[in-house]
Amino acid sequence: MRIPLLAAALLLALAPSARADSPAEIRAVIARMEAAWNRGDFRGYMEGFQNPGVKFVSKGRMQADWQATLDHYVRDYGGDPDRRGHLHFSDIQVEMLSDDAAQLISHYRLDKPVEAQDGINTRLFRKIDGRWVIALNHVSSTEPAAPSVAKDEADIRAVLSAQIEAWNRGDLDGYMAGYWNSPELKFVSGASVTTGWIPTLARYKARYDTAAKRGHLAFTGLEVQMLGPDAALAMGHWRLDRETSAEGEFTLTLRRIDGRWLIVVDHTS
Repeated sequence: MRIPLLAAALLLALAPSARADSPAEIRAVIARMEAAWNRGDFRGYMEGFQNPGVKFVSKGRMQADWQATLDHYVRDYGGDPDRRGHLHFSDIQVEMLSDDAAQLISHYRLDKPVEAQDGINTRLFRKIDGRWVIALNHVSSTEPAAPSVAKDEADIRAVLSAQIEAWNRGDLDGYMAGYWNSPELKFVSGASVTTGWIPTLARYKARYDTAAKRGHLAFTGLEVQMLGPDAALAMGHWRLDRETSAEGEFTLTLRRIDGRWLIVVDHTS
């Protein structure tokens, strides 16, 4: 009786373990999901999830069920490939919890022109009817990246360059386009304070009504200091070349308003 039992034990020990194969099978599910997404096959992507019992968690709350999630993908990511982007899973780690349960943690990146995503997936896989499927999907993603400081500084410098160009072609309205068009705009020069966009424009037109008075404007030594994502300080030297030249320093407070950098306070001396 012992010989057959020993032989059976040896056969079991030498037989391939289904559990040992499971991580590769789970990785294959993820690979198929990634490929399906990148060809625009959202139903194929959703085949990796338990239907209908999957649970989705993101943004601190439970999300919609299988069908509603598929509808969301088709509605919000379908059509133009730029809306769908290119999906890639990386750093995939699989931990077997039992013969029919596993946990997967991976990094994901969705590259697209607008609102790219980057984050972590934690997934509970279950083996149901011989197939590995995701029973619980928990996603956390980083906040969209703030606009780069370098780009903001370049945009602010572009505002001031446009002002110089407008001034030197005699376009005072174009020059004022760099200012916040608001009654709250502040312009400080010498001992006087002008409040409001319209009064500031009127002041310029009264004082610089001829090409001779306007002369040729130049800014030098410009420095830009970011005060936050939507606020900045710009400082520099101004020079007006004309028959009686003038020069001095300026300090500008700028705000990003409706997506545009605009001067809200101008102190020129």
